[in-house]
Amino acid sequence: PEGAYLVITVADDGPGFGDDILRRQKGALLLNGGEHMGMGLTVCQALCRRQAWTLRLSNGPEGGAVAELRIFAGKSGVRNM
Repeated sequence: PEGAYLVITVADDGPGFGDDILRRQKGALLLNGGEHMGMGLTVCQALCRRQAWTLRLSNGPEGGAVAELRIFAGKSGVRNM
């Protein structure tokens, strides 16, 4: 939708998200096996859907995981005082 958004981006300098996570980011993100279960991403994804927010996962140009949260803040040009 048109309007203003609050965008929060969190990035790290680790190995980044695996291809399986990037492919499934619009589906279930719960992972089995390995060191972590991936429940944090699943919870974030569920909360975002409930609030009509957008969560986008990617890898940075020089590596590292990037998570971007977009929260609709209202129509452009309208300010609440």
